[in-house]
Amino acid sequence: MEAHASERARIYQARRDLYMSERDMHLHYEDGVRTARRVHTAAVSEQCPYPGLSAFSAEQAQWFFGRDALVAKLLVRLDACLAVGGALVVVAPSGAGKSSVLSAGLLAEIARGALPGSACWPRKWLTPTAHPMAALGTCLAEVTSWSQGAPGDGSDAPVWRPDVLRRALAADGAEAGRERRLVLVVDQLEELFTLCTDQRERRDFLDAAVSLADMSPDGEPPVSLVIFGLRSDFYTQCAAHPALLHAVERNQVIVGPLSRTGVREAILHPARAVGLDVEPGLVPVLLRDLGVQEQSKDLEGTDDAYEIGRLPLLAHALRATWLRRAGHVLTVDGYESTGGIAHSLTTEADRCFDRLAPQAQQTAQSVFLRLVKFGDATQDTRRPARYTELLGHGGHADEAAEVIETFTRGRLLTREQDTVTITHEVLLRAWPQLREWIEAHRARYMARQRLDEAADAWQEADRDPGLLYRGHRLDEARALADDRGTGELGPVVSAFLTASVRQRHRARRIRQGVVAGLTVLAVLAALSAAIAFQQRDTAQHERNIAILGQIRAEADQVRATDASLAAQLDLVAHRMSAAASTETHLLSAQNVPLATVLTGHTDRVNAVDFSPDGRVLASAGDDGTIRLWNTAPADHPAPLGPALRGPEGSVRALAFSPDGHLLAGTGEDGTVRLWDVRDPSHPDRSGVASADGSGAVKALAFSPDGHTLAIAGQDGLVRLWNTTDPGHLRPLVKPFRGSAGEVNGVAFSPDGKLLASGGSDATVRLWKVADRRQPSATGRTADISFKAGLPGSAQAVSFSPDGRTLAAAGSDQTAHLWDVTNPSKPTALYSPRSNNVVNTVAFSRSGNLMAYGGDDNIIWLENVTSPDDSWNLTPALSGHTGHVLGLALDPTGTMLASASADHTVRLWTIPRTILTGHTSYVNTVDVSPDGDLLASGSEDNTVRLWDVTDPLAPRPVSASIRGSARYVNWVAFSPSGKNLAVAAGPDIRLWDVTEPARPKPLSEPLHNPRANFLSVEFTPDGRTLAGANGDGTVGLWDVSDPVHPTSLGPPLDTQAGEIDRLAISPDGRTLATAAQNGTLRLWNIAMPTRPAALGTPLRASADPLQTVVLSPDGRTLAASGNDGTIRLWNVTDPTHPRQVGPALTGHKDTVYTLAFSPDGHTLVSGSFDGAIRLWDIDEQGLARAHGLPVTGVVDYVNAVTFSPNGRFLFIGDGEKTVRILPLSTQASVDYVCRATGNLLTPALWHKYIPQLDYEPPCAEK
Repeated sequence: MEAHASERARIYQARRDLYMSERDMHLHYEDGVRTARRVHTAAVSEQCPYPGLSAFSAEQAQWFFGRDALVAKLLVRLDACLAVGGALVVVAPSGAGKSSVLSAGLLAEIARGALPGSACWPRKWLTPTAHPMAALGTCLAEVTSWSQGAPGDGSDAPVWRPDVLRRALAADGAEAGRERRLVLVVDQLEELFTLCTDQRERRDFLDAAVSLADMSPDGEPPVSLVIFGLRSDFYTQCAAHPALLHAVERNQVIVGPLSRTGVREAILHPARAVGLDVEPGLVPVLLRDLGVQEQSKDLEGTDDAYEIGRLPLLAHALRATWLRRAGHVLTVDGYESTGGIAHSLTTEADRCFDRLAPQAQQTAQSVFLRLVKFGDATQDTRRPARYTELLGHGGHADEAAEVIETFTRGRLLTREQDTVTITHEVLLRAWPQLREWIEAHRARYMARQRLDEAADAWQEADRDPGLLYRGHRLDEARALADDRGTGELGPVVSAFLTASVRQRHRARRIRQGVVAGLTVLAVLAALSAAIAFQQRDTAQHERNIAILGQIRAEADQVRATDASLAAQLDLVAHRMSAAASTETHLLSAQNVPLATVLTGHTDRVNAVDFSPDGRVLASAGDDGTIRLWNTAPADHPAPLGPALRGPEGSVRALAFSPDGHLLAGTGEDGTVRLWDVRDPSHPDRSGVASADGSGAVKALAFSPDGHTLAIAGQDGLVRLWNTTDPGHLRPLVKPFRGSAGEVNGVAFSPDGKLLASGGSDATVRLWKVADRRQPSATGRTADISFKAGLPGSAQAVSFSPDGRTLAAAGSDQTAHLWDVTNPSKPTALYSPRSNNVVNTVAFSRSGNLMAYGGDDNIIWLENVTSPDDSWNLTPALSGHTGHVLGLALDPTGTMLASASADHTVRLWTIPRTILTGHTSYVNTVDVSPDGDLLASGSEDNTVRLWDVTDPLAPRPVSASIRGSARYVNWVAFSPSGKNLAVAAGPDIRLWDVTEPARPKPLSEPLHNPRANFLSVEFTPDGRTLAGANGDGTVGLWDVSDPVHPTSLGPPLDTQAGEIDRLAISPDGRTLATAAQNGTLRLWNIAMPTRPAALGTPLRASADPLQTVVLSPDGRTLAASGNDGTIRLWNVTDPTHPRQVGPALTGHKDTVYTLAFSPDGHTLVSGSFDGAIRLWDIDEQGLARAHGLPVTGVVDYVNAVTFSPNGRFLFIGDGEKTVRILPLSTQASVDYVCRATGNLLTPALWHKYIPQLDYEPPCAEK
């Protein structure tokens, strides 16, 4: 071995290693391999360069060694991502050091400028948590410095949109004179599956994150380099998310064990970086104890390397050795005193335990067991717990605090804010004491978990007595209840055990009665007969309970894949037992599109179209037929006559003429056939024409005047034919090129002046066709970007009814939208993503709704009232078992037809009770006292009025009322219903709505330039108006003359920070306020000119409150907020409010809105978790959950209010919609049957309910 050094460089050799040190560069030669790392030399530092069980942070990069080759590989992959786009997935088993590689390795190198220009790029790190979209939004808002949209553009675009982030970074980069690109590391991606329970949020997060790494539509590099860090045991979960699966398949790097050289560097270089020496002999001992074979290949990830999960043990041993250093030397003796790699963690844990007082040692067991999630046929894992939960457990708060503090100092527990967790899961395997506790108590804790699950099932089944514990299971559960070691029993578990014990006592009394009766033979016979009958009835009852449980389970199982079938199974369950859980499932179904299935095609169905009057549906398929269906009775669609034979081979496209007289169909044989369908029961063939040499014709469209038919297909040419004489079609112009490949879709604009074509060359082209004989190209959209492995293709095109927006279905999993107001320069808009190829797209006639579907077998409905920021209108429509190939919306926008490769057409009913029109979140809703008029206020700064005389057939009644600020925060009707108060920013304004079609302002706004009015309420006599302000004050005005409102004095100062909501009692004497500091306050406003505080503030929550309401009788006050709970108080004596019952739990996020029913027996809550919950209120004011959450809202619930008769619920949500929910179970049954018909066929019945005879739930009686 040979080396050379110059000037003050030094060379030294240790065994087979040769090192050269020159200034701050260490060069390491061994076996012909040269590696170099820069080391910061210094005097001996008191800093420990080994973080122990914690990962290296980016700030500790100067101590991170051994992974040069891996980091270089990651940099090469990221450099490739700049050229072709896509996320990078870094996969590793637990304990491999993945987080350290990403933070101290990759991010540190990027910060040093390892990629061109990367030194100035912002770098962000996040973990998904339970709410990944919130985490992503917060993270990106920190980068952009603004949380809604681009500064000054007036938009509310989310920061995770690539174009929004690109503008923000471009603005920052312009100031710095350089291009900026975000580097986003999403570590511990497995939290997406372990902590986040919302499947839609998972999908949205992955779509948003992956989209940031995609190439821009104009071919520019991605706005962000996105790196996912994933534990290897979560591969299976990736398969359910195409966006993530594609990234894993295409661009993953696996973190394996360190090479032998890498281990040496990880030991030696951090020590030298802080001026420490390593005693000769320590490194070989560490290598031996770690399990590195002397003859192993010097490569990362080789099979004969050490066991990869042992790396945290090495890290902990090195830190423990540093603590026992001799001066500035890390010694073998110091290392061995730690217990070595195999035992250092055990030694440290035992030392921490031994430092505890005897009582604290006893408490340590319960603390640690509550930090472990016991696996059922899976490995035990860490379980984060709240610090307050651990202190409150078992009544030993001081001892628990001592345990947490001692083990945190030992770096074996980690405390972040109010959460405590075991620092690394290796402790569960490496500390024998903890393993002993786990195994000794496994049976108890598993029994406790089973008890919790059984109690929850009993509660969800409306406390079905058939689910109660009996026999030895009850004995085991009672013993568990007496032993508080597993934690206090919750109210549901306690009630479950109490009911089980009562049932046992009743059974025992029955048995005792039987024994006594045996003394009388005459009675014995009769009693035996009675018992036989009872046993028979009991057996039948238990059988029915079992069947009912199976039906409910089957419904829950298919709900995500076929909501229509699940609704029918819910009907069967409801017919057997009218339980609250089934009732709420049926309520949920009313705001979800449901479908009936049309069968008849014998091969895949390619296309569907409605006649202009919506009374006829046409479908075409690979079986070579076109079928007509009568949809005039939407609840009983039926075939119209025999199937029409289309072109030879498959029929690929069809369309009705605008007047509904003609139907055109085209297919593989290159011909177009026309039928006269004025009598759809007896269509007549009108004409046929051939596009000579065109190959298969894949697309066609009628012009709005019906005089022109555009066809296109396999040869990439577009042809225009004159259809004024349907029997003699003739070409209008020479065919022109619509695509460099095949043309998959064509569409005319509503005014007939433009024609769009989309094809397999990944472009959409626009043509001016006002003069049909001289079409001219006017523009081309940017290429549809696509991922490697997928063909780039525009599968279909469609114009919005106003002609301003063009949509294209893309094979890149996106429904692309462009603003084509200037057709020569189309502008890309926000484009929603799917999980697979998008094949078809369609607009409703109103233009507010867009549907798209594709190879994921799913249909998505988007609210596109603001096309630059569309939102899902409903949950995904599932039920097809094959690709979705065609979509069509009827003229009313309440029916959607879908064509699928599963040989069926589904006819979906879109509830008329979902109201679109707002272009941003709906913050507030209120209904007039007579129940005829609904008002909704939105962040789009408008108020819309809706005629709800028939709540099942609502309709808009006026142009929107504009607020005077950016957002409308609140609306409130006066008791007379004639006036409407609107709170928007610094203004409150009164409107005359006696003529809803022509609302008129009554006066100038009540203006306070320093205010942000968040809610307003009238007193019951209509004479006083109260307004809650963001500065913690409440204003009072005399509005007895609404044309001249006057202030009643200085605002009430609550001294509680922002006041979000207020409520006024039915007698008008009491005002309640809810504040951001978590307090409630009651005020006497009997004399509004002299309001006075009642009692002291109520501490309702440690978190901000969002809303407060008073019951119709004024006795109960309810409040909720950011902690996700609801609390009730008895305010019969408002000076001494008394909390009623425990806090109500069940929501998973902020509870933003509450409403009492007019009779006061029901409380409704709406949350950011997208759920609505119903709570039954008894005579004592105690609340109990009524069934399961009502779902169907895709995003959060902002506002709820009851109709005056209590039969309907009005909802404002984060999807820019207003929803009307009938609360009658019969209305739910009617809707399900109307929408799904007899979907539950005999075959499906016997598949899901084989124990019962076929009796379809929607059969006509």
